[in-house]
Amino acid sequence: MPSAARWQPVRPEIRASDAERERVVSFLRDKTAEGRLTAEELDERVGRAYAAVTRGELDPLVRDLPDPPVSRRYERSRRPYGIAIVGVAGLAAMRLPGLALLVVWTAVALTIALIALVAVLAVTLGPLVALVLLAVMALRRRNRRCGAVGFR
Repeated sequence: MPSAARWQPVRPEIRASDAERERVVSFLRDKTAEGRLTAEELDERVGRAYAAVTRGELDPLVRDLPDPPVSRRYERSRRPYGIAIVGVAGLAAMRLPGLALLVVWTAVALTIALIALVAVLAVTLGPLVALVLLAVMALRRRNRRCGAVGFR
């Protein structure tokens, strides 16, 4: 959990964003639910939070409360779980070379099956689509001829 000393805007003169104001208001509501603020204090601080123009104006609203919200921009980066997952998968592949081969050949087989399916659909539906288009064009041509004579 971040300490109270952590919530110090790097440049307090920077204009506060709507997201930062909302984060402070949400934090204040949570602390009120914990019993750290009264309803009157909450109302007063929420009003000041929405009226705040800079980050420096938000700081006094949360300074006396434990675990103030940290601006996402200055928050410590999250742990790279994606890299860990790839690393574990790589270790498993080295430990079980048969598993790696199975995964690779499964991907190849699925790709070939997809290409075959597309080819079969193109061969079977292609002529059908062409026949439907020819029929539609013939009907339109016929309707135009009949419309010129006065038949409908």
